[in-house]
Amino acid sequence: MTAKDRHSGYSQNYKHPVNFYVTLFLDLDGGLAVEWVRKHKIISVIIALFIIGIFGNAVGGKANTGSSTDKSSVTEIQTTLTTQPQPTTTTTQPLPKIGQPARSGNFQFTVNSIRCGIPQVGSGFMSETAQGQYCLLDVTVENVAKTSHSFDATIPEYLFNAAGDRYSLAVAATIDEAPSGNQLYADINPGNSVKVVFVFDIPKGQIPVIAKLESSYFSKSVKISLT
Repeated sequence: MTAKDRHSGYSQNYKHPVNFYVTLFLDLDGGLAVEWVRKHKIISVIIALFIIGIFGNAVGGKANTGSSTDKSSVTEIQTTLTTQPQPTTTTTQPLPKIGQPARSGNFQFTVNSIRCGIPQVGSGFMSETAQGQYCLLDVTVENVAKTSHSFDATIPEYLFNAAGDRYSLAVAATIDEAPSGNQLYADINPGNSVKVVFVFDIPKGQIPVIAKLESSYFSKSVKISLT
């Protein structure tokens, strides 16, 4: 059977163009495809370009998909790195020391000195004996506000040792020490100051390293280094 007869047979059996061209190009062993291409060069070129275009789009689509995926992954990594909390550096300010002023509310405290190892304060009926040892904290209190304010020396003040143990103000002993010049209660005008001696009863052998002072129940306290 010649190629022409076979072409005629195919045309009769595959009237639909798609079925015909599929059968045509699969029949390479009979030479029909080669003969048909020679007779229909323009159509053959169009079909070839069409096939190349489909193949190129498929390959390009995969490449673009991969590129998009890579870009998306990089973006996700960058976003993750950006949104992760960055470590913060906390700078601790050194505590004011003896002789250095420290403000609490309307008042400014300056610790002048501290003396420990005292067994008794006051005199006569106005005296107190320590359970352990008395520490006397000599402080100057200055009004740094714009108006007059009342200062109460019996507001809770504290001492701390190196281990963090907290010692409260010995109010009765502080009152007994008042005749020596203590200003327990005072109305202080702006710019004026008074001297106060806070008395603490702490165990023998303990050494206070920090004083925590405040000017009122509603003000922020301030810590002062005693070493």
